[in-house]
Amino acid sequence: MKFKQLLVFCVAALTFFSCSESATDSEALPLTSLKQQISYLIGADHAQQIIKDPNFSKYNKEELVKGFEIGLANPKAYDPMCEAELQKLYAPGNNVMDESHTKTASNCIGKLLGSVFNSGWERAQSIQEFDLKYVRYGFELALNKKDTLLPETTKQKLVGDFMAKVNQRIMVQVEQREEKFFAKVKQIKGVQELPQGIFLETIQAGKGGSPAISDDVKAHYVLMNHEGDTIQSSLANPKVPIFNLSEVVAGWTVGFPYMK
Repeated sequence: MKFKQLLVFCVAALTFFSCSESATDSEALPLTSLKQQISYLIGADHAQQIIKDPNFSKYNKEELVKGFEIGLANPKAYDPMCEAELQKLYAPGNNVMDESHTKTASNCIGKLLGSVFNSGWERAQSIQEFDLKYVRYGFELALNKKDTLLPETTKQKLVGDFMAKVNQRIMVQVEQREEKFFAKVKQIKGVQELPQGIFLETIQAGKGGSPAISDDVKAHYVLMNHEGDTIQSSLANPKVPIFNLSEVVAGWTVGFPYMK
């Protein structure tokens, strides 16, 4: 969610309102708290994903906002029906938009963007940092090029500080999970700790020699994350892969020479 520069701003006060001539008092929400300001800014930034679409001017902005609000409240709002509707928007084999589907498709795109916002920040355990009403507010103003409620310097500082806090929280959580994971690994029978924090479990030792770090090795592999999810596996391929230990990830370069 890297923050991108949007517009030049003309008002800075304790409570910020839009300086756009087309904005009315009834449309403006006060940004009196840090949570409101951050929600507005990140919501406006999230809108850039659709604003940068070459066909943005053809979308129904009102439906984009309606769909976004639904997606914010329900991450599962973007369903197979919406996916099918988006497929109707473009004829097979070309990028020509069928504008007869624009209204419904715009609502579905909004749902997708709202769902992505909710689920993404939920995974980062930071969704509670937002007032979703203000996220929607920022999103809508950005779509209509009225997101001029905060001065640029204020925006940069607020978003920078916020992202630093979120990243710090995520790193703490990652470190805690890693500590628990490796504490369990060390208790496994046959596991030895190698240089560079590598752990090697020997299920059955071979009787031959050990490869050097410059040797070619023939071996199947399964790559998993710390939660046990398989990221990549060679087992589906009947042909056992051959690779040089000087050209693979550090864990393999360190670990294979300890194998027999």
